[in-house]
Formats: sequence, C-alpha cells, structure tokens
Amino acid sequence: MKLTWMLSAIMAATLVLAPGCSDEGGGGTKRPAPPAAEVIDTSNAVLAQKTSFSEDDIRHFLNRTHFGIRQEDVDLIQEMGLSAYLDERLNFHLAANVEYTALTEIPDQRFPEYDDVSRWWLHIMARTENPLQEAVALFWHDHFGVSQEVLAAQNRYYILNFIKLLRAGGAGNLRDFLFDVSTAPAMLEFLDGVRSPRRSPNENFAREFWELYTLGVDNGYTQDDIVEAARAFTGFRSRTDVPQNQYFIEYDIDRHDTGDKSFFGRTLTGRSGTDGVNEYMDVIDITLEERPAAEFICRKIFEWFCYVNPPQTLVDEMAAQLRADNYELAPLLKTLFMSAAFYSDEGKAGIVKSPIDLVIGFIRTTELEYEMGTISWRVQLAGQHPCLPPSVNGWPTGRLWLSADSMIQRANALQSSIVYRDYQEINGFSVERMLPPGDSPTALGVVDHIATLMRIQLTNPEAATCAQYLNTSRDANGVETADPFDASNPDHVDERVRGLLWILGQHPSYQVR
Repeated sequence: MKLTWMLSAIMAATLVLAPGCSDEGGGGTKRPAPPAAEVIDTSNAVLAQKTSFSEDDIRHFLNRTHFGIRQEDVDLIQEMGLSAYLDERLNFHLAANVEYTALTEIPDQRFPEYDDVSRWWLHIMARTENPLQEAVALFWHDHFGVSQEVLAAQNRYYILNFIKLLRAGGAGNLRDFLFDVSTAPAMLEFLDGVRSPRRSPNENFAREFWELYTLGVDNGYTQDDIVEAARAFTGFRSRTDVPQNQYFIEYDIDRHDTGDKSFFGRTLTGRSGTDGVNEYMDVIDITLEERPAAEFICRKIFEWFCYVNPPQTLVDEMAAQLRADNYELAPLLKTLFMSAAFYSDEGKAGIVKSPIDLVIGFIRTTELEYEMGTISWRVQLAGQHPCLPPSVNGWPTGRLWLSADSMIQRANALQSSIVYRDYQEINGFSVERMLPPGDSPTALGVVDHIATLMRIQLTNPEAATCAQYLNTSRDANGVETADPFDASNPDHVDERVRGLLWILGQHPSYQVR
C-alpha cells in the first residue's frame, strides 16, 4: 500500500504538538511503556547538575545542539563522558579542514556574491566535526540580527567576517564578545555606526544595544540614557579603497564626542584620540555592572536550547554563575547542558525546528548531502536565509515556522536529499549507513533503527505501515507487489530506504528538536 502523511495533516499535527510536544523516549517504535521516569521539579532554583546520562539523554543533547544525531557521536560521548566531551567541544576554534573545503563556496573572498557566505556556512554546518560550535553561532546570529541586506558588492565581505566572529567567540568571554560584535564592520554598517559623528550622534545602535542585545525592551534605560550612550558610540566612518574598489571602516578621532556622558546614574569620562573607541567597552562595563544584562542573556540562551519561560530563580542562578565566572560563556553552557532542567520532562518537550535545523540535521543524520547552492536555496524557500534575518529581531520561532507554504518547502528540501544520487555517489555518501548493524535486518528492525537515529516517535501502527512499505515493490505504473525487504539487495536499499527516509522526515515528531 502507499504510505504518506499528507502535508496538511502533518502541519495540523505539528501545530498541536509544538512547542509542548514531548520528544522524550529516544525515538523509534513505541513499545510497552516503562515505569514512569523521575519527574525533576524545576519550579525552584534548580540548575542542579546530573551525574549520569542515559542514551536517551545523550540523544536529546545531540538533537538540541548538533543539528541532528549521529551514532558515532552517541558512542563518543558514552566513551568520553559528557563533561569531558563538552570541555573539548566548547573550546571553539576554526577547524582547518572544513574551513578550507568550505571556501570553495566563495570563489572570491574579497567580493563574495550575495549567496556565497550562506553556502559557505551551510557547508561548514553539514560537515564540521563540531556542530555545537555552529549551533551556538546560529543562536548569536539570531540574537545579533545583522543582515547583509545593507551591504554592497564592495563591502559584502563584512558579513563573512561577522559570521567568523560569531563562530569563534560564541563560547568565549561575553564582555569581550559584546565589544567585538559592537565594533564589527557589519554591525557598524547595519545599525549606522558609520553614520554617527560627534555633532549628530545616531541613536540606532545605542537603542538596540540595550533593547535587543543586553537588557530587553524598556528594561532599565531611558531615552536620555540612549542619547548619552549614542555619544559614546561615535567615531567610526566608512572609507573607500579606490584602487581595490572596496569599502572599509576606520576609527576617526575627529568624529568622536570626547565629552563626559551620564547614564544609569554614572558618569563616563570622555576619552580622546585613539582611546575614544574604548568608550564602547565603557558602556558595556557600566551596563553589566548596573543592569540585569546577565539575566537577559541567560534567559535567551536557556530558551533557545531548553524551553521557554523558565522560572526566574533558574535564570537568576545562571546569571549569578555568569558573573562569578567573569562572564565566561563556556562554563555557563556546560552547566546548562549538564543540568537537570535540560533533561527534565519540560526540557525534553519539543522545540520547533527552524529550516536550518531541519535540513542540516537531516543531512548530518543521513549523510545524504546535496549541492550547497541547492541546499541554501531550499533553506531560503522554507523561510531562513543565513546572513539575512528578516528583521533586527532575528528570525521567527516556534509555530511561526509551520505555515502551509513552509511545510511544503520543508518537505521539498528533504526530497532533494533523496533524489541527488549522482552527487552523493561522487562524494562518497551512501544511504547504506542508515541500516542497522548486523546481517539481514528485518523491515521492522530497519524502521525502528532509523526512527531511533532520527529521534522520531512512531506508534506501533505507524511502524508496521513503514515496515510494509519496505516490504513492497512498485513498478513504473505504481502497481504494488509484496516483496520482502532484502538489505543485501542494492536496489531495495537505494529505493526503499531513501523513500522511507523522506516519509519519516515529514513525521510530526521530526519537526521538533
């Protein structure tokens, strides 16, 4: 019989399931329920650390932080222990091998085309050995919603350098990271830092610095504070390298307001000369000292990786750790990913996947990669263009990803993974890796194994129908005949397992991470 989940039904089911859908249980076919797991109460200040992690915990961690699950990553964490694994993976650096191969997506780094940087980053996401680094960088790209829309051919390289900055500094020191992001050419161009001389300071960055990046809307600052901070954020200008036909940004001491500034009840002594740029750091330091910036940042990190609306006591505990660690982000992220809250029932409830989560996760899990230009195009059609957030607020979240058109485009993106056989053969990608270990697996064994890898929850009837799909041949006219699945038959593996992957990729539980 034919097997499909109609797209309208998928969307309706997913809307019901997300964001409260529980994806706990490890994926795979549902069997008789085991005894109820201990319920961890997160209503009080409980950033308590877990000391042991089940295989399901590990799969949950990977699903939230690695764009998908690879069995080799599960095995590695079980061998190393999650603590040691996090110590290694939160030490972000730019990996030479994947960086080198990804540069094939940018023929001219000095003058990248409009879609080049998107392809470059998606290439890294799909092939990196440290997807946690890219997942954290994607969080910061959403947080600092800088878009290449304001850039031209002569300065589009700003966005390439900005993404590199997010990737390198996303688990470093928050204080330094805020300064580097604030003075990055892409940010200076995006929020008019290059159009902010001392005689007419531009307030755009000062407003967004507090409203979006450190404090939240109307959270402890006034219009007068914005005006004063804008004076501190003066001095940069855009210049042209005529022989190279490129724009660049420099700090001009004559454009900086050297007077004293007053905000948050503090007086910032004006700096002159080349030291004027350090007023950016002065504003950052005063903000961190005088306002609940740590709480704001910690809440956003928690909600991105764990669940929305955490108890304030939990946020306060995270913020206290961040301050105690001198604003180092790596220890905070490690604490979160080893916390009882992260693995609680609420922590394991589904978060709707963005198009990048969905497509890159499918590719990483199955290794059915296809040409990066097509991947980028498919991700964009589903609603997410790296380097081009739709607003300064970043991208939508949750159910907003699940419009009728988006659901169709999500399915189409996964279908591309299924049909690009020639590209996959040339590059050494094989669907055979999705088969369970051992000889002659049954159709139901294949279904259960793949559903577990993809962290999909199938009911027993759904699993039986999937197995029947594997046990059925179809001719060119669509006529179906019973034909038991044979894992040693290359045609069965290539046609039926690919078809099963596309079907499972549309299951409601695969729409959440």
